[in-house]
Amino acid sequence: MKVFLIVVVAAAVGCSPHAAEWPRETRRLPNDLKLPIIVREAEGVILDANKRPVVGALVSVIDTTSYRGIGFSISDGDGKFAVGLPATPVVVTVTGNGHVSGALAPTAAHGRLTFALASASEATRRFSGAVVDVKGKPLARVRVRLMSWTWPVGAAFYASTDDAGRFQFLVDAGGPYDLLVDDSRYVSNFTPLMRPSVDDATLIAYGRDWIKEEASRADETELRDLCVPFSRDAVLRIAGSLRGSRVVGLGESTHGTREYTELRSRVIQGLVENGWLTTIALEASWQEVSAIDDYVRRGKGTGRAAVKSLMYWPWRTEEFLAFVEAIRTLNDQLPAEKKIEFLGVDYAPPGATVDFMSRYFQEWESAHPGALAGLAPLRRIESWTDATTWSAEERAGVVRTLGELRHVAEAQSPTSLQVLQGLDITRQIIGSHDEDFRDRVMADAVLALVSEPKRERNVAIWAHSGHLAQAPIEGAVPMGNYLGMQLGEHYRAIGSAFYDGKFQTYSGQREGMVSHVVERPPSYYLEGTMHRVSPSAACVLDVAEAVRRPRVHDWIYAPKYVRFYGGLEISESYPWPPVVVPELWSAMIFVPTSTATTLLDYEALSEPQ
Repeated sequence: MKVFLIVVVAAAVGCSPHAAEWPRETRRLPNDLKLPIIVREAEGVILDANKRPVVGALVSVIDTTSYRGIGFSISDGDGKFAVGLPATPVVVTVTGNGHVSGALAPTAAHGRLTFALASASEATRRFSGAVVDVKGKPLARVRVRLMSWTWPVGAAFYASTDDAGRFQFLVDAGGPYDLLVDDSRYVSNFTPLMRPSVDDATLIAYGRDWIKEEASRADETELRDLCVPFSRDAVLRIAGSLRGSRVVGLGESTHGTREYTELRSRVIQGLVENGWLTTIALEASWQEVSAIDDYVRRGKGTGRAAVKSLMYWPWRTEEFLAFVEAIRTLNDQLPAEKKIEFLGVDYAPPGATVDFMSRYFQEWESAHPGALAGLAPLRRIESWTDATTWSAEERAGVVRTLGELRHVAEAQSPTSLQVLQGLDITRQIIGSHDEDFRDRVMADAVLALVSEPKRERNVAIWAHSGHLAQAPIEGAVPMGNYLGMQLGEHYRAIGSAFYDGKFQTYSGQREGMVSHVVERPPSYYLEGTMHRVSPSAACVLDVAEAVRRPRVHDWIYAPKYVRFYGGLEISESYPWPPVVVPELWSAMIFVPTSTATTLLDYEALSEPQ
């Protein structure tokens, strides 16, 4: 008897007596992937655009909490296949040579899974390349994953390399993609896909066993000497070591760990005490951080109201509020010209942008009727990717109006840096031809701060570790990479890691906030080594110094697994890519146990970006 997936999901999740509780505790799969229990066999057929069977297509069952394949099948001479489906939500995807890949989420309506693969068209995007080992030798029959971050969440396409190590994906969906080797024998780092189509991607595959062996070569005595406990003297020493920088990135590997907020707050206070810090740049939109700046520098309103006005849930916490209050206390002891300022460097949605500009330039528009008419197209779109629907005349009108408003803002006294940032960020987005423009826009906003002639600024960026990394990571070129190219040694990035515990995050499966409980990582993960050598409750690993020490140089440069989570809950069986730590961060804050942040309120929480 066949049991349809939608029935299983409803029975397993929808009828749970705890479904309405908040926050919810969830526990995911461990790091070593355990195959889920199969509840039914699904059969199907794959046809081409002419209704003919497609032979040799790869069918993948994708777990939507880990974004990875948990079951595979190959279509036979009649285009038929069979796969096992678990009780958990999945997406089934198909990749066939010369055909556009397809995807569907099985429901009660799918008694039989039928895929009709389209032929390539002018809209088809092509991602192809080769998989090689560390010596450059092509690897045959290695499984490669192409992840789409648009529809549906958790969809991924797989392909196997041929005898020459080559692979190919044809897709029609827009939006960003990432590419990596996800095979039982090999794994690779992500390759950034910066163009609509890529024909020359090269993935360097590392043997999973080799990575484990290299991780075991750590000189733990030497590493223990490089881990600095978070005492007051150590914090001041860390702050002093950053004085030669113009921009310092202070990262977090989850957005919902209490300890990251508290420890970064201590580093920032050390930077204030030694007279280095002038500006805190937050991974939040330029227009919403103004209330925090008004509070910490001018005493306007309350800190709680200012923090609650932020749209994104990671900053709407009791811990971040305590940090804001600490900066207000520090500012009370400083003269006006030396008070620490808060600025947002992320973009604002189109609607929020035009509403802000309409309020700010209200008097100007009253004296110059129609001065803001060129911004009208912003009211017709929900996201900046929708700007592709504008005509050339509308786009030119928006750009021209933004330029005119910038001249008006520059002539005002005092000049609002926040408004200038907003105008510049908006112009950059509209002029961008890159689908994944966010990190480049944030980097340009930071660079504008340090190059602004009216005040010499030293900036600490409060953001996710992935955004601050100094090299490409997870299939993207991060803000930190752009900053490093422009600032060189004057940019330093500090990442973070933790061993076990829980953190606050948004669950797309549960459609709400959860306190995500993690399993302890394997001993060969960086976090496993750090846990063994950490001399205190929390410490900082001086990565830059480790590079200079012969006894740990080779170990620190060997690719290794490091877990880092964004604002969306993912399974512990997510295919973590191996990274080269010194290429990404100059230091690592390590926390043995993570505890979840405390949200200021439960209502009006935005979904993760």
